[in-house]
Amino acid sequence: MRVLIAATALGSSPWVLMIRDQAGHLIAQIERSDFATAGATVWTGRLEASSITLSLRRGDAQTELEIRAAIADAGSADGSEAFSLQGKEATWRSVYPTTSILERETAETVGILVDNTYAEPPESSPDSRASWCCSGVMVGSDLFLTNWHCAGPKQRWDGEVLQNAVIDLAWEKSSVRRQFSATDVVAKDVELDYAILRVRQAIGLKGGRTIFPARISRDPLIEFEPVSLIHHASCRPKLISDKCRVQSTMRHAWTDPQGTSGKYPELTHDCDSEPGASGGPIFDAKGRLIAIHHLGHQKVASAMCPADRVNKAVKISAIMAHVRETKPGVADELGW
Repeated sequence: MRVLIAATALGSSPWVLMIRDQAGHLIAQIERSDFATAGATVWTGRLEASSITLSLRRGDAQTELEIRAAIADAGSADGSEAFSLQGKEATWRSVYPTTSILERETAETVGILVDNTYAEPPESSPDSRASWCCSGVMVGSDLFLTNWHCAGPKQRWDGEVLQNAVIDLAWEKSSVRRQFSATDVVAKDVELDYAILRVRQAIGLKGGRTIFPARISRDPLIEFEPVSLIHHASCRPKLISDKCRVQSTMRHAWTDPQGTSGKYPELTHDCDSEPGASGGPIFDAKGRLIAIHHLGHQKVASAMCPADRVNKAVKISAIMAHVRETKPGVADELGW
């Protein structure tokens, strides 16, 4: 769960809000300095508890806090139907335990994005909320790359979607808390289906401050080269699909189904995926980022798209070229 806390009055003395789980363990703490001004609100990071208690330590008679909202994050759906699998059963496996240093360090750059927002019409349910999860990868010390469509059902990265997002690099229940909040979208594009989020450590959670981003490949792509997809399919703990290869290095954009533009910013691959894997990074055999997954099989043919049994991903080279053209300052941060 996550909790929205408002500091309606900060008071004049330092204070600490202690958050404990159902057994009394301290799981988070929020300090006066976490609020910029009186009236400001902050979401906590993900709190691993079925119920919580809060207590205020120190402060003075002018200190006043309110709990404005509490939400349950999306859980895993292990029984979901197969979506984009090559066989009858998924060939992915848990990343942990692993004995490969390369695999472990590569996986540590990958995280889950969990978000929620008030649902769009019907107006008969104004208080209903939609929640979802996606995958993504750290490409800078405070930059997280995911899909543009991971903005959720409203399909826009507005203030509410950003405020409610939490990025967790340790969804697999690591003892180190590595949760982050999104503060801004520094680059995005619909055609290339990507968004780069500026992130900061989630309020109230300490630990895991140093981030080692993914290494980005500059080498040409090769058809049928072995690759791996690391993801959070169906909001599960971190998974790796590694019995797979690039199928084609020349695919049109999802917004150009007939390929009339003459541009081919995507590749196809046969790594097993499910909803929730969107934004998941695809790595080459050297552990370098070459693409981000964004579409599964086209199960039913349409007038615009034939049926197929391949997954689609956006090439990192196409994304970085777009960032360089439109956001050169961000490209400089990324060393591209």
